[in-house]
Amino acid sequence: MHRYDLIFYARLIDNLSNLTKIYNFTLIVTDHLYKINYTEEFIHKKFNKVLIVPVHILNSAKIMTKIKFIFKLRNWHTKNINPNDLLILTDKSNIFSRFFLRRSYNVLLIQQVEDITTDYNFDIPFFIKDTIKSIIIGSCFAKQYIHKSTADIRGLKLLNYGKKKNFFKIYNVPSSQDLSHFELPPLSEKTEKKIVIFGSRFFSWDTNKNPKDLKSMVNKLTKIYSYIYSNFQNYEYFYIPHPLEKGKEYNFINNIFFGKLKKAENFFSSEHFLYENRDIEYTFSIASTSSFSSYSMGYSSKVFYKMLKLPDSVKRTISDIFFGLSDNFFAQNYADLIQKEVSENSNKEFFKKFSYYLNKYDV
Repeated sequence: MHRYDLIFYARLIDNLSNLTKIYNFTLIVTDHLYKINYTEEFIHKKFNKVLIVPVHILNSAKIMTKIKFIFKLRNWHTKNINPNDLLILTDKSNIFSRFFLRRSYNVLLIQQVEDITTDYNFDIPFFIKDTIKSIIIGSCFAKQYIHKSTADIRGLKLLNYGKKKNFFKIYNVPSSQDLSHFELPPLSEKTEKKIVIFGSRFFSWDTNKNPKDLKSMVNKLTKIYSYIYSNFQNYEYFYIPHPLEKGKEYNFINNIFFGKLKKAENFFSSEHFLYENRDIEYTFSIASTSSFSSYSMGYSSKVFYKMLKLPDSVKRTISDIFFGLSDNFFAQNYADLIQKEVSENSNKEFFKKFSYYLNKYDV
């Protein structure tokens, strides 16, 4: 599970609580995630029952400690998890997510549409390493891919799911007539003059290793952020750093905003900030998945990677990540940046589609 999954599950429970049928939810979270700043308070505020999986022991360098951990993990699962309960899973990349996936007989896997194209290479060394771990832990196997142009982008295909009674795979993309596509209803609140910028590690991207490429991108980003600033005067500006940022990107953009860019503090993810601050009017990013979350939450959202000089293969892959979103979500020129773009997803469509899968599983 990733940090942003906590907000997805919180929104899911918020909405399913409006159904006439009552469901009992248990959040399964790793101790790694539980110990991240501000997650513990949020988890106990939003979830009635929480099970914390003790996975930190696996980081030990001692072989015997790791072996003991495997037995403890399997024993923990036997004592705490009923394999016949419906497992709702949003992450299959993590080896522990695949541990639970393999052992559950009824699974609802929620993911974004993925397309492993010719822009990827099969990552054999990583696949071998991951497969050995999967065998030892008892997880589903997955084929690992790495993008040809940048190691910052990876792909994955599940090779097995384990024995299942019910296995549903649905996609968190804008609603269509397809029952396998759904969106959570927006967080509808009155907006104020507030803007959020989602950070990115562009100073350390593989595509910017050449100093000329980096200089070209910095010049273009200066123009883009300056345009945003000049067209949204008298707004409050918030910045949510990428988890792996070192601060250089924030300082660069804050300088363009004349020191008015406030870092969002006391939140474990950008989705957490948006969940708790529902009066945001606009959000911007180069190509952050937080913009996807922002759009699904009902905020006006723009990504502008198409305005940058990036390899075509990278642009294609990023576009695949945002599959199904409106054309107006993607800024291709300066005028596009200031055009409001809000998702039109509805409560009615969500309840219709999600109830369909819950009813197919005999809860």
